[in-house]
Amino acid sequence: MESHTTVAEPSSQGSVTLDNVEQLLEMPLLDLVFAAAAVHREHHDPGRVQCSQLLSIKTGACPEDCAYCPQSIHNQTGLETEALMETQAILADAREGVYVTDWLGGNINPTSGDFSYGVRGLEIKGGQLGRPVSEMLITGNIIELFNRLVEVGNDPWMYSSTRSPTMLFEDVQFSGV
Repeated sequence: MESHTTVAEPSSQGSVTLDNVEQLLEMPLLDLVFAAAAVHREHHDPGRVQCSQLLSIKTGACPEDCAYCPQSIHNQTGLETEALMETQAILADAREGVYVTDWLGGNINPTSGDFSYGVRGLEIKGGQLGRPVSEMLITGNIIELFNRLVEVGNDPWMYSSTRSPTMLFEDVQFSGV
C-alpha cells in the first residue's frame, strides 16, 4: 500500500503560501521525508558523495601581543611557528565548501570531545565566496577535527576575545547545506 502525498508547488513568484505550509504540516512523517528526498534528487546527483571542508576562525597564531592569551604568537608555547596563508589562497585550496562566519551555539562533551554546533556562513564554489547559507549543523569530535586541520590563515579576527584566523579543515560533517 503506497501513500505518497503530493505537495502543491509554490506560487508563480516562487514564494511559499500558507496552503503549502499547511499541506506539509498535515503530511505523515515518512511521506514528508520521501517528498524531501525527491526534491533533493531533482537538484543533486544521488550517486555523488559529498566531501566537505570547514573554514573557521576559532584558533591560531595571532600576531597580537596579548599576555593572557595562549594563542598569541608572542607567547612561548614550544610549537614551531609556520607562515600563515592569505585567506584567498585558503579559499582557492578549498575549492568547494562552506566558509563559516557565525557559530550559533551547540555543545561539546568535555570527556569524549564529541560536539554539535549550529553555524551559518557563505558557500565556497570554485575557490570564491558565494551565496549565504544558514541553518547548518556541524558534528564530530574536536580532537579528530583538529587532526584534519590543513591550513591556517594570517587574518586573525580582531573583533573577539579569541582573535583567531581562518582555518581549513578537510572532511567535516555538515547537515543542512
